[in-house]
Amino acid sequence: MALAERQGSFHRSVIDVVYKTMDQLARTDAPHEVFELREQLRDALPWWRGLLRMHEPNERNRCKSCRAWYGRHRAWPCPVWRDAVQALHQLNDMYGFLGAAPPAEPRPGKRVVVSGSGRRDDQNHSRS
Repeated sequence: MALAERQGSFHRSVIDVVYKTMDQLARTDAPHEVFELREQLRDALPWWRGLLRMHEPNERNRCKSCRAWYGRHRAWPCPVWRDAVQALHQLNDMYGFLGAAPPAEPRPGKRVVVSGSGRRDDQNHSRS
């Protein structure tokens, strides 16, 4: 099995463990089961963080881990990052564990006045 396939199966297993645990947590009523499932979910969070950390962008805004078939690092966000974040959003939509984001406060912007077209032709004509 190639490295990319092993990484892909690891990434998928991290996501599957969290989904499975959240589904069980939603179905259970017994307090001791809820505690155990929350502990399982807590144990999966370092995996998830590690997965996202492995796929953070480098200084050129490319994924540190993913490479295209020709060897260049993939543009970020890579498919693994997008899948992991999408899975987190889906879990949040289903279970609401992240809470709602606070509304953004409107901030006044600065007005920028641009004079001339900014083309070099305009600058050259003004000097003649």
